[in-house]
Order: sequence, then structure tokens, then C-alpha cells
Amino acid sequence: MIKSSFAGLLFATLLFSACKKDNEASKAELLSKQPWKLTAFIKKDLATGAEQDQYAPMTACYKDDQFVYKPDMSFEANAGATKCNAADPQVFQTGSWSFKNNETVLETVISTGTSAGSVFEYTISSISPTELNMHTIQGGYDYIFRFTH
Repeated sequence: MIKSSFAGLLFATLLFSACKKDNEASKAELLSKQPWKLTAFIKKDLATGAEQDQYAPMTACYKDDQFVYKPDMSFEANAGATKCNAADPQVFQTGSWSFKNNETVLETVISTGTSAGSVFEYTISSISPTELNMHTIQGGYDYIFRFTH
């Protein structure tokens, strides 16, 4: 009796954990589900720990930009509803994206736009259906980004 109860419990545990795993979106699915908008940007001095808000002083025309990671591994940066200059293209950068280091690093290769030829790597701190947090270290600073839908 105990053996069959244990087997039933084990089966139920495996069944429910398998169902949960099937319903969880992969990082690629979360990233490419819909466009992301920057909602926080902090520059942290690694030597002193001092943080400076880079988002608050940004012009509104930059705050509605959309960053689109497509399922086909292509990338585009879109000016959103408000362009800074009416003559600017709606899509101001394109390229490709991929994951590195067991999906902990997002690499974006820019092929068109002002940063054409550049490769950017961001360490993903967390990703959920509604929020993406990542950062990159350059020149003694940690640049911390939060994106939401």
C-alpha cells in the first residue's frame, strides 16, 4: 500500500512539474514576444558606487523608442510615436541578436544606423513577460537598463 501511494505521488509530481515546464516561456520567447521600451537607465561608478540616473533627463522622443527582438533573431530599434526629428527614419537601427553563456548574455550586432558594425553585450539580470533587466560594464561604469512592455 505504501509503495503504491509513493508511486502515485511520484507520478503526480512528475506530471504536474512536466506541465508547468511546458507552459513556461523560454528566454527567447519572452524577449521576442513584443517590443520593449526603456523605463530606467542608471550609470553606476564601479570605483565609488555612486549612481546617476540617465533616464530622467532624457528627452521624451527617446523615452518612447521601441527595441524589437524578433523570433528570427533579427533586431530593430524603432523611434516609437515621437521622433526627435521628423526627417529621421522610423527604424533607426537594425541587426541581429543571439544569446551567449547559457542565455545569460544578450549579444546585439548592429548592421544599419549610426552604430553600424558595433557589437553590444548585455548581461541579463532578469527577464519576465513584462520586464527585462540587463547591464553592461564599460570604462569603469556599470550601465543598468530596465525595459518594460
